[in-house]
Amino acid sequence: MPAPLFIPKTSAELRAERDEVEREMLPYTVAMLRRLRHAGDATFREEALLDRYESLSWLIDGYIDG
Repeated sequence: MPAPLFIPKTSAELRAERDEVEREMLPYTVAMLRRLRHAGDATFREEALLDRYESLSWLIDGYIDG
């Protein structure tokens, strides 16, 4: 039987990962990347970072703000 595809993490570990994603976004903010995505001007990397940020936010907080 194959191993699970996920590793359980604490909320503190997830928050640290989300903080790292925010650092990778610099010089942009989450709001700026959302505007770029809405306008259709976000690059693949920018979209991937924003998707990761929103996924982590949902795991931590149970919802996505914005």
